[in-house]
Amino acid sequence: MLDLMDAEDPPFYVDNFLEPAAPPLTVNLAFHHANHALVLADQADELGLENVAYMPALGIADPSGEDSLDFALRHFGLWGVALDRRRLLTSFRPLHSCGSGGTGRRARLRI
Repeated sequence: MLDLMDAEDPPFYVDNFLEPAAPPLTVNLAFHHANHALVLADQADELGLENVAYMPALGIADPSGEDSLDFALRHFGLWGVALDRRRLLTSFRPLHSCGSGGTGRRARLRI
């Protein structure tokens, strides 16, 4: 999977909230594990691929502070458009790990 990633890929957003970050017991847990998210984010940073990543189980928060809604609005060309954010928040459901907002290589913040 990592070999398929390159700098021309679209940015991605990952918010892995599963805790604790114990060894996964199923394939589903392995693909949704905080360590999997960390490896993807680190590879993206190495390639210069934009990403925003949060992994609370590992004490990692993206330094941008950007949430999934802000990420989606920015990448779908709606940034700065006057929207009723509260109404939009109630209908927005982020997809798995499909967003970003970072600025390439940067230090991950430990929380």
